[in-house]
Amino acid sequence: MVYGARNSMAIGVVVVLGTLVIGIVLGLLVSYFGRLVDTFISRTGDMIFAVPYILGAIVFLNVIESRGVWEVALVLIVFTWPTQMRLMRSSVLSVVNSDYVMAARALGAYHMAIMRRHILPNALGPVLGYSGLYVGIMIAAEAALTFLGVGLELPAISWGLQLQQAQGYIQQQTYLVVFPMIFVGITVFAFMAMGDAVRDAIDPKSKKK
Repeated sequence: MVYGARNSMAIGVVVVLGTLVIGIVLGLLVSYFGRLVDTFISRTGDMIFAVPYILGAIVFLNVIESRGVWEVALVLIVFTWPTQMRLMRSSVLSVVNSDYVMAARALGAYHMAIMRRHILPNALGPVLGYSGLYVGIMIAAEAALTFLGVGLELPAISWGLQLQQAQGYIQQQTYLVVFPMIFVGITVFAFMAMGDAVRDAIDPKSKKK
């Protein structure tokens, strides 16, 4: 269980960091400049978003000969970045026309300075909160892909690989299946709870009344 946690959590963290960087950059660009930039990037994201990421990952990982942490993480990033981009876009749109942004524009501030100093700090709350939750989702996705035989390969080890290897022993040694499932469930729940806590700490307005 301990050794399996390393690769499972590594994939979750790498995927979320990758999608977070892409989502923040593209979300800022499409929301701030709008028009053609928004249309092109948003429509590209919609086309990728239309394909279920598990299905897309199965197709692409199935043709990769050697599948390690980076290969699995990269494929998941390709099919999941539109979610972070859309969340960042909606968050930026809620602040891009605020008084302090308009004042910065009137004073002649550069676009990069406005986005970095005024928009980004006030739009990151929902995105960072969702990122904690998304780590848990990606850990579960890795376990599902590996269980289906298109994720990590031996000699690597993860909770998904443990579940895959234990299929033939489910009646004789049930604990080989039960313990990885428990750890996956607890870890996913923990990251989701952490995501809610981070979101509430950064964005107090999101707290339930």
